[in-house]
Amino acid sequence: MRSWNALAAAALIAGLAAGCSSSPGSSSTSAPTSSPTSTSPPTGADVTAERLTDAGALIVQCALTKGLMKPPTGLVTPSGETPWLKGTKLVITAANAGTFNDWYSGIIGTTIAGEEIEQWAEQIASSGKLPAAVCGTSMTASELQKQVFANDPAAANPW
Repeated sequence: MRSWNALAAAALIAGLAAGCSSSPGSSSTSAPTSSPTSTSPPTGADVTAERLTDAGALIVQCALTKGLMKPPTGLVTPSGETPWLKGTKLVITAANAGTFNDWYSGIIGTTIAGEEIEQWAEQIASSGKLPAAVCGTSMTASELQKQVFANDPAAANPW
């Protein structure tokens, strides 16, 4: 696992320890990231765990696209931009994933379309499908993952 998965693991453990309520069929919460490329997606419980590492980024991208969330401000580099955001498009790379994870951890508990952001992420991870209420129906989770992590050649796609 990449180093930024430590944040994902911490969020997962914190969610489980807190006994947070979640939607039926959901698992737990973490900050998004990617994992090394493999020729085939993981299976069983590994699939949900792998999906969970990216699910937060997918739900944020959906919320930005649908106007359910405004692009963040104040998280800029010396060059004057948020390194993982280009307009309203997430561009997660190995170099900027840590910055995204830090920001994402700060929005845990934010409600979008009637559910907390981490609950949406849990639903995506467990079902493998994007929620129509936040993402619409024009794109699959696999397609969105390829878009968000397109600039990270080591990103696996467990969808």
